[in-house]
Amino acid sequence: GTVIGVHVRRRDQLASSDAYLLYRRTGIPSPIWLLLFTALIGGCCVAAVASYLSA
Repeated sequence: GTVIGVHVRRRDQLASSDAYLLYRRTGIPSPIWLLLFTALIGGCCVAAVASYLSA
């Protein structure tokens, strides 16, 4: 995805990454933030599909 692409291929654009900015603010490494973002987005997608299927 685009978010991971910034961290892997576009290092010059890293300063605009939310995960990087959160790392600078909290000290929690960017990969942890990326995993958290992925889990939250995935969970939202699962909840949306489950809600749609149960309607």
